[in-house]
Amino acid sequence: MFKKKVNIEMRILILINHNTAAKFFCEMFNKLGYETYIPFICNVEKYVIHREEVLKYRSISLEHQFVRDLDNFNFYNQNPDKNQLNKVIDIINKNFDIVLTLHVVSISINLFLSISNLRVYFIFWGDDSRNNQYHIYNNNIIKNKNKFYFIAHPFLVDRYVNTYNIPRDKYIYVPLGINDISKHENSYNPNNNNILLIISRLKLVHSSIINFIVSLANMCPNINFHIYGKSNEGFNFSQKNIIIHKSLTNEDDLYDIIKTYRLAININHHQNMIQYSSVEYSCINIPNFYQKGSGIDSIIKTDNFLRFENTSDLAEKIKSYLKDENNYKDVKDNNNRILYDFYKIDSLVDKYKLIF
Repeated sequence: MFKKKVNIEMRILILINHNTAAKFFCEMFNKLGYETYIPFICNVEKYVIHREEVLKYRSISLEHQFVRDLDNFNFYNQNPDKNQLNKVIDIINKNFDIVLTLHVVSISINLFLSISNLRVYFIFWGDDSRNNQYHIYNNNIIKNKNKFYFIAHPFLVDRYVNTYNIPRDKYIYVPLGINDISKHENSYNPNNNNILLIISRLKLVHSSIINFIVSLANMCPNINFHIYGKSNEGFNFSQKNIIIHKSLTNEDDLYDIIKTYRLAININHHQNMIQYSSVEYSCINIPNFYQKGSGIDSIIKTDNFLRFENTSDLAEKIKSYLKDENNYKDVKDNNNRILYDFYKIDSLVDKYKLIF
């Protein structure tokens, strides 16, 4: 009995250990007619995809031995066992044409360089000052530009071209997106005057972000700031009006919480990063304050009440908003409509068709 011939050009290996991003890209590529596969990514720091979630994202049936070898391989090890590496190279050669991965993980470059026909797409979420630590900018990649491509926002491309000397035609502009969350659309229904911030790994963020939150809380002593995010256990603020909550494992629970807050503040680990929380805010239609010069600012592109310049400016705007939010309903609705239309999955499928 003949085996069905595998069309590897329609198969994508997704090496993303971020639940929301993994779900989005798998759903989107499946809509494009591609098959997707995510291995059980080995633990690296605290970024791990739950195994039961990974199984939902797999639309490829591989041989049992292939599955076992992929799932047991540490893609973050820069000096992997040669036998294991050779097995994985052979599996990818036979089954995949495209790899999609994030710039914020140290995927083994030896793996990518060993597969001649593989196309590798790196996704940039923002301009991170730590980028020079990531292996995608090492000499091997610079020498092998023909097999590597970079997905980034236009406002980041100039500095990447200048900093890393990678040709402009290797950058593809397609934004990250969100999954089908239409059931949460326009569900904003605040029942308090509290303010929401979604930011993870507080122990790892730059001290300027911590100082920003502390200063804001001190300027607004009668307002409570609630922080949700992953891996924030053991981190505490001395300010009583800053409350850190346990991380949530259910996506729907997060939306149900977001919609009850009066407003949200977009704070990222670095200035130009665009995180999913801002897109989730736009779906629910909660007012979302963001900083001038940030990634969100590059999308909305107009000066408006919800854009702030510094901590004192934000503190004054928060107080004004809480006094009479009806004055700012139009700008809130307009900003969120721009962001949501920009990021929703259906609007991105056509953009990705041009690439893949």
